[in-house]
Amino acid sequence: MNNNCYEPLYFSGAKCSLKKSIEKNTTGIFESYCYNEICLPTFDGTDSSDMAIPLAKAFSAELIDCILPERVFCLGNTFSEKAILGRDVGEISLAGVGIAGESNPKADAEVISVMINSLLGIGMTEFTIGISNAGFLHGLANDLGVDEAELKSLIAENNAEKIKAFANKNGADSEVEAFILSIPTLFGDLNIYDEINM
Repeated sequence: MNNNCYEPLYFSGAKCSLKKSIEKNTTGIFESYCYNEICLPTFDGTDSSDMAIPLAKAFSAELIDCILPERVFCLGNTFSEKAILGRDVGEISLAGVGIAGESNPKADAEVISVMINSLLGIGMTEFTIGISNAGFLHGLANDLGVDEAELKSLIAENNAEKIKAFANKNGADSEVEAFILSIPTLFGDLNIYDEINM
């Protein structure tokens, strides 16, 4: 029998207690920074393996009458078909923070600091922080005059032949094609920004 359903996460006994303890401690840390909890739907009709899109939707729909800036956090499970921790896991637990109504480096630094302190607060000492900009792909898609969802899918798949065909179909030159191919490799320390000159 071929079963393509997501593999559920099961926690029992000590693992369940540890998960609940981590969630409680993380909540306490977020609240100590004056972030308010927001509950997000498990399924919201978007193809998102993190909480960024549901959180943005909550900002625009539910928090529209709030006095800004509004600091919020969420804890919950989300679903992804991508391999996580070396195996195909459909359901993962995530925590996220955000500030609605602020779009500046100080707010970005605050969110990063809160997340780092939350990881340190639950005893993690080795971790990597990924920083991205949701507007980056949007701007690239607009500049190329292409569908953002298709571009995002191609980058995630990281298939050179498909990217070349996509670039040719949309009249992109070889420099743009090479840049799109390089996007999945753009991670590391702050020097990575020096490599992004298009």
